[in-house]
Amino acid sequence: MIYAVDAIMGAGKSSFGIQKLINNIKKDKKTIYITPYKNEIKRIMEECNKAGVKVYQPLAFNDKGKRDNFASLVASGKSIVATHACFDGISKDLFMFFKQHKYTLIMDEVHNVVQPICLTEEDREMLLEKKYISINQETDEVIWNKNNMSYEGRFSDIKNLCELGNIYYLSEKLCYWVFPCEIFKSMKDVYILTYLFEGQIQAAYYKSCGVKYKLVSLMNTNNKRGMEGKYKLVEYKSELQHDTIKEYANLISIYHGKLNDEFSMFSFSSTYFEKIKYNKEILKQIKNNIYNYFRNIVKTKAQDNMWTTLKSLEDSLKGGAYSKGFVEMTARATNEYSDKISMAYIYNRFINPTLITFFNKRGVEVNQDLYAISELLQWMFRSRIRKQMPINIYIPSLRMRGLLEKWCNCEIKMEECK
Repeated sequence: MIYAVDAIMGAGKSSFGIQKLINNIKKDKKTIYITPYKNEIKRIMEECNKAGVKVYQPLAFNDKGKRDNFASLVASGKSIVATHACFDGISKDLFMFFKQHKYTLIMDEVHNVVQPICLTEEDREMLLEKKYISINQETDEVIWNKNNMSYEGRFSDIKNLCELGNIYYLSEKLCYWVFPCEIFKSMKDVYILTYLFEGQIQAAYYKSCGVKYKLVSLMNTNNKRGMEGKYKLVEYKSELQHDTIKEYANLISIYHGKLNDEFSMFSFSSTYFEKIKYNKEILKQIKNNIYNYFRNIVKTKAQDNMWTTLKSLEDSLKGGAYSKGFVEMTARATNEYSDKISMAYIYNRFINPTLITFFNKRGVEVNQDLYAISELLQWMFRSRIRKQMPINIYIPSLRMRGLLEKWCNCEIKMEECK
């Protein structure tokens, strides 16, 4: 069974995951715990040592990499803690061992199950002409032909990806590699620890694969949020989290003023930035607005600030005392920035249209707004709000600012998005 353990940041999802890992090992239930960051591995292993249970971390030995060691540990039925990056490239050969040992998978935060890869129209034509690949006209799947399995050359990466999962050709410039869903199917149980799961790509991915999952939430039986204690799963209801959301909403000071864009729902999107990337005047104005917000409006110290935008725009928009406070938009499940007081989110989050088409062709609708607010909240909760302390935030995008206000008013409900 796949459980999407949906609870707000700071509710104890990671603690529940470690508790589940330890209890499983004590009961001789083989378990794999996947975490976003390397430094989390050390913490998890220390907790397991305190509890007197053994868990293994994949390591590189001689000419063998971590993924090779991961495969060896799985084959021998060991309980493992590893990163998403290590888990990403595991071989289909492991499916039988997942089933044989009846593994439970605990995944802290969603996995990057659909990834863009570059395959130009010229590359595609060359691969087709030489009959290295074929393309299923109904599903758009790229298939590496079996009579070329010994191939080694400039397209070895495409061959390897075809062997690891599925590649789908969607346009002249874009393909997507899809994580093999059989991995999740071969596990006895799967626990995905996240927030607003229905807005995540992984939820759409499961639906497109015909894989059912159960949405659940988390309860701390100590009845005091923030305390380490025993956690249990409960039925998911948006209303159960309203009191917690309101507590956090009272800590968030959203900037409303002249530095905001009030006219377009698409300003600050990828398309918007693509159009203005050479417009020095507009970029300078955005940069000045960020500086003005930190320096003259919230007046917090440089070390207390964090900001984000597209990584490719960091150099164009950084300036003054806030420059060193850049935190990538994809930051999740880390306490590294938990002292930050003021922040600026300079982006308008949308899912790539070709990915929307990919899911739509498979009868799956993706809620763009739920995706956008889930990504914004994940980033925002890297700050000290996770410690129930007040924060300031500048979001010039009319759409993103409105979504945060809706969340603060408890107007975002996942049940309506299924």
